[in-house]
Amino acid sequence: MRASVRRTAARSAVAASLLLLLLGVGARPASAMDQVTGAQDVVAAFSDDDDWIGGGERHVWRASDTRIDSGASDGQVAVSVTANGRSFDQMSFVLAAPVGRPLTTGVYAGAERPGFGRSDRPALEITSTGRGCNRIGGSFEIRDIARDAEGRLTRLWAIYEQLCDSGTAALWGEIRIGMPPTQDGTVVVPSIVRWPAADRGTVRADVPVTVLAGDAPLDVDRLAVTGDDPSDVRTVSDRCSGTLVRAGGRCEVWMTFDPARPGLRQARLDVLDAGGGRHGAQLQGWSFGGTTRMRLDGEPGEWLTQGGSTDVSPADLGFVVDGRADEALVARLVKTRRSRFLLLFVPPTGEELTVGTTYVGTQRGADGSGGPRMAVDVGSRVCSDQTGSFTIEHARRLPDGSPRSAAVRFEQRCDAGAPLARGTLQWRVGDNATPAPWMSASDAVTPVPAPASPYVDADPEPEPPVDPGPGPTAPAAPPADAGTGVLAPATLAPAPGGPTDAGTTPPVAPPGAPTAGATAASVGPATVRFLGVRSRGRTLRFVVRTRSAGRFRLAPTLVLRGPAGRARSVPLGARTVPTTAAGVRTIDVRLPAAVVRRLSRERRARLVVRGLWRPASGRVERTTARLIVRVR
Repeated sequence: MRASVRRTAARSAVAASLLLLLLGVGARPASAMDQVTGAQDVVAAFSDDDDWIGGGERHVWRASDTRIDSGASDGQVAVSVTANGRSFDQMSFVLAAPVGRPLTTGVYAGAERPGFGRSDRPALEITSTGRGCNRIGGSFEIRDIARDAEGRLTRLWAIYEQLCDSGTAALWGEIRIGMPPTQDGTVVVPSIVRWPAADRGTVRADVPVTVLAGDAPLDVDRLAVTGDDPSDVRTVSDRCSGTLVRAGGRCEVWMTFDPARPGLRQARLDVLDAGGGRHGAQLQGWSFGGTTRMRLDGEPGEWLTQGGSTDVSPADLGFVVDGRADEALVARLVKTRRSRFLLLFVPPTGEELTVGTTYVGTQRGADGSGGPRMAVDVGSRVCSDQTGSFTIEHARRLPDGSPRSAAVRFEQRCDAGAPLARGTLQWRVGDNATPAPWMSASDAVTPVPAPASPYVDADPEPEPPVDPGPGPTAPAAPPADAGTGVLAPATLAPAPGGPTDAGTTPPVAPPGAPTAGATAASVGPATVRFLGVRSRGRTLRFVVRTRSAGRFRLAPTLVLRGPAGRARSVPLGARTVPTTAAGVRTIDVRLPAAVVRRLSRERRARLVVRGLWRPASGRVERTTARLIVRVR
């Protein structure tokens, strides 16, 4: 743990006491968040390398040497750990049944962020110090749970998995509190190692299966990996065999999952001690099958590919494919929380994507004609005025309409007469793997569908290919000092004559027009204002003020000069913030280093800001505002 253990533990106790109160868990007072102290009360949290909340760290915490608090109501449980992570001081967990239902044993699939998802879905949220997610997907399994007569949590065994902001990196692990002790006090954590589902060929995380000795020393003899599929798990590092673990101490066996075939694969790790004892953990994993790859080829001089070729598989990047019903298909190929490739395919207005159909004359954005739309972005290279075509060669969907597998062939020109880029996307084509038992809601829980697309809902534009940012934004702060940044402060100036109406586009501010002091752009009951810059000119700051509850989505784009003077749009990333009545939120958008350098050379650029207001009830409204940004 960090320096000043007592101060950290005290701070954790206060935060843990407030956790249930803030989340509205039960009717007991805040003090109902109880500290657990058993030597076999443990929490395992394994963060994949690109996971934002855990920072890629893998931990096993025990209540005898780490502060762990827990509490519960009929519908949910909360656990708080005063953690000794390099990236955080505390990690908090909330697991909840659908609204109005008790939390019992069973599988809870399709979980969403508490208070921001549908009421008929379970809720899951894991946060760490200063880190949270805007959108959450995931699932958890309650294998055992019990409360006393006063409603206090007395026993909990849960396995969980969280995906943050539609990424592929997971935060996953196990919670065991109040479970019956083993005969000699030895505990293996996790007792179930369940690697998150991924495409076959994806590199899985190495994780520490930790052996915790009881009140007596443990003389470890050797390891044994048995079960149905022992060849699909691999021991990366054995720090237990031949070791005498002191009383209350620990040793680790680092394992990874490398399946030869798709579907469910299972094995068991046994730790054998010199006295004949056997202490084990179940090893589980599941992989999608079929073919997943993306190939992109460009003619000499083509902007996106730089005239080269790219062939990508799940071993290189994570494939995130979304879509709602047959209205669109969105694919993001991601690494380190950034989209390296973005592909969007949308049929003409009122039509559906149909296998065997070729859609020609595509445009990037909606131009009022109702024609098909397509976007192919490579990192920060984006075509503002493109045309092309795409063919849906294969498509299968799950019962809720989300994609199961797809194949698309496409071609695109950034401008009329520009060199051509051709490509193919194959995603799980031929996958027939039977889902694992923990991938579907059990009979004990109201069945829920997989999460719908976070993109193709009210706003058909794709998420731009940038880092999704650090979760929930902080409360509003004063504007940054314009004198310390690269960009001059400005407001989002609406069209002359009044605030911008939803769905309209104000004119571009003419060169030399003032960019400060104008009325902020409005959409519904929300007002957004550009405050200026911070972090030495590398971050744009906006503030959103609302008069009712809902969510506001901000998507700024800089328009820079490209080759031969052609305009190049550089999306800066979409941010979605929840709001309450009379709420004020700041939104910080970080500029890529390459954009900062370009601005320093070009001295000015257009900033296009699109806003979408999604009220708690009522219709969705949009606005677009444009202004000129000048370099000081």
